[in-house]
Amino acid sequence: MFCNVKAETSVWDGYSYSLDWYTSGSGAVYHIKTAADLAGLSRCFSTGYYLYGKFEGRTIILDNDIDLAGYEWTPIGILDENNYYYEFAGAFDGNNHTIKGLSITKTTDNPYIKSVGLFGYCPFSESFSVKNLKVEGNITLKNVNLSSGSSLYVGGIVGYTGTSAPIENCQSNVNISVEIMTGDFVKANCGGIIGNISNSERTELCKNCYSKGNINVVLNNSNEARIGGIIGNLTCNNTIVSSCVSDCNITVSNGKSSDVGGIIGCASCKAVENSLFRGAINLEYPNYGLAGGIVGVNFDCNLFNSCLMTGQISKTYGTGWLSAISGTQSGTIVANNCYYLSGIPNSTPYGTAVSEFELKSGNPLNGFDESIWCFTQGEYPTLQFMKNTYTISVPTENGRIGFCVKEGGSATIQIDADDNWQLKAFYIDGYDYTGDVSNGRYTFSSVVGNHIISAVFEKDASGIRILKETHSPQIKIIDRNSIQVDNISSKTGIRVYDMNGKMILSKSVSSPTSIDLNTGLYIIKVGEQTFKVSL
Repeated sequence: MFCNVKAETSVWDGYSYSLDWYTSGSGAVYHIKTAADLAGLSRCFSTGYYLYGKFEGRTIILDNDIDLAGYEWTPIGILDENNYYYEFAGAFDGNNHTIKGLSITKTTDNPYIKSVGLFGYCPFSESFSVKNLKVEGNITLKNVNLSSGSSLYVGGIVGYTGTSAPIENCQSNVNISVEIMTGDFVKANCGGIIGNISNSERTELCKNCYSKGNINVVLNNSNEARIGGIIGNLTCNNTIVSSCVSDCNITVSNGKSSDVGGIIGCASCKAVENSLFRGAINLEYPNYGLAGGIVGVNFDCNLFNSCLMTGQISKTYGTGWLSAISGTQSGTIVANNCYYLSGIPNSTPYGTAVSEFELKSGNPLNGFDESIWCFTQGEYPTLQFMKNTYTISVPTENGRIGFCVKEGGSATIQIDADDNWQLKAFYIDGYDYTGDVSNGRYTFSSVVGNHIISAVFEKDASGIRILKETHSPQIKIIDRNSIQVDNISSKTGIRVYDMNGKMILSKSVSSPTSIDLNTGLYIIKVGEQTFKVSL
């Protein structure tokens, strides 16, 4: 899903915040570069008033990875138990970066915050969206004390939204633990990506999203739960949820009623398409539990297209119904080309059981679009967007440049020498592949990791007449931790790079010199000469 590009990581200290990103922004686009910047965005909505408005019609772009380091996080956008709110209505582009170390435990302040996630409350705005973002961390809410009839909204990325804009290309690896032992008819709406979506008129709302992690909800026998691997509760009649995958392990204990789905807990929407659940669902001691591999409870979500369930679903005592695709329904359901692994319980007539052998045969399932799904022999089917993206890069003086390749894909490198020069050596990850270069080309086949490439060129002897004998610099290894640079008689620049392209030494010398280095591989430039040294 994301291109594995080396990025800077900014680590939060738990208290600092900055608003410089706002004052230096254009008025339409703002750039978050540090953890303190992100904390400043949260502060814009947590002071009891809007510092800079709702950000409606404005875009925020994340420029670096962020590590919140496990410090207590206040959600961006607040909804409290008294329904007072400060909503974030902007567009957030994660720019394929990761926010890790999310930790939320202290929502017991008075009044109680009931919309919880990296983003808490983001409703009813066509300008709100989240895309190209990965979030990792933990949300642990113990002894939740909400008044009777209230609702709690918890999502790995967004707690509550009524957006008409998309949530797309997002990943969540957030462990969610919720305990509600007081109150009556309190509803817990929890999702790996989004806790609750309501009243959106957008046709395609949640797309290309992936979740993993554990979701554990414990209730008293008067409270209710709507829990989904992607979305907890969805009430948007015209919306399609498509191309979502969940590996979440979901456990719901006790409760008056529990609606639990691998993708959506409780759904009222137009359709669920091209979605896959590979995790596990367990209902523990339910008074009345409904669990489905794709949707737990279905209210007017009448169409399932090309969905697959290969996970697990179970019940520990109590009253509950387990189904591979949809736990139950209101109205008539059409399940086109939906499948589940043989042996998974299925109390409803939706979906077709398929053996492990057939699923791992590498043959496409009937009705599945191969531009969306990936079929590989020996593996269960998955979605194309789940394939990792890797980089093939070249070290430069202050960094690396390169390009992205999809997992399993191929890429051809063209290696051209300038006039009167020729290729001397071609390296991949420090190993010599010169002999595999043909006609100036090298092809990576079935890429499954990141690679760093480099090349060394030398003067082409053909057509060159030596006018004057010169002595070029030479390098010799003294021992495992030092080298000697010889044949230097005038001021010459020496630069030493590690195999990631990072320059670790730069100096000028006018006579032979020794250099101390740690064990490893190095590219060393002495004047116009380039050497590869292994210590």
